[in-house]
Amino acid sequence: KISPSDINEILYIVFKSFLDHPRSLTLEDGVTSNKSPILDEKQCEILRNDLLKVNDVSGVGSIYAIPVRVPGDDYNDELIVKNNLLLEMFQPDPVEHEEAFKSCWDLVVEMYGRESTKIAQRDATSSWQARSSIVRLLIHFDFLTEGI
Repeated sequence: KISPSDINEILYIVFKSFLDHPRSLTLEDGVTSNKSPILDEKQCEILRNDLLKVNDVSGVGSIYAIPVRVPGDDYNDELIVKNNLLLEMFQPDPVEHEEAFKSCWDLVVEMYGRESTKIAQRDATSSWQARSSIVRLLIHFDFLTEGI
């Protein structure tokens, strides 16, 4: 089982990579379309100004999206709610990028199970919403295929 701190750090590393090394519209051959997401200026600003934070003590970058399990720390924490709302802006648009949107959900359903996913979506707890959002973001931002 992966720790919440590790998840927050992985989110930081993945998004920092996309910010520091913008993806091009085509692959090296100049012809093939790149399937990786490309950040727009608004998303870059959100990353720079709001999400990409470095701990002053440890020097470790983290996007505080999952509670780290200290007393009083939960999914309703103001910063966690704010960060998860901002992270939603990085999800593929269900109309504009329908295939990417469906693919992310298809993988969640495969990993979690169809019925379990339906029940979790129906219950819509803040924990499920945050965790499923993070999984879909990591899928969309090439974590499964490229890693960190």
